[in-house]
Amino acid sequence: MTTLLAIDTAADICSVAISRESRLRHRTSPGVRKHAADVLPMIQSLLDETGIKLKDVDAIVMVSGPGSFTGLRIGTAVAQGLSFGADIPIIRISSLMMLARAAFLASGRRSGTDCILFTCMHAREDEYYFAAYCDNGNSAPRMLIADQITDAASILAHLDTQQHSS
Repeated sequence: MTTLLAIDTAADICSVAISRESRLRHRTSPGVRKHAADVLPMIQSLLDETGIKLKDVDAIVMVSGPGSFTGLRIGTAVAQGLSFGADIPIIRISSLMMLARAAFLASGRRSGTDCILFTCMHAREDEYYFAAYCDNGNSAPRMLIADQITDAASILAHLDTQQHSS
């Protein structure tokens, strides 16, 4: 029975979750950009609610960006502190990869069917975080284009290249 603690502080709202035996419990911060004040109490609340001790967690899953620089620093510090204190490994995942999986699930495709997904998040001015993944719903999405920061013209060029190669 694998128990995972997930921490996402990459966006304006932070969230945490515990997964055990295919059951998922989660908390979302009630305030915008209140990560430092909210993330540890939310984790403790989940641990208390589920009766799980931190030492029983098999891994900490941490969203490693892209996203809010300050939020990512807070999430990293919390994950590293818990990891070091309880000797728990950390698994890093990309917020763009999470978007790809969410898009796959929302598409209604059956698991086992490959789907190429382009993910994009606004960074600042005319810059965007961009990546491409192949997802089949059965395992972690496979990276086709690594997470990067780029401009809109470059993203359109990637999409145009994909359209002509299909």
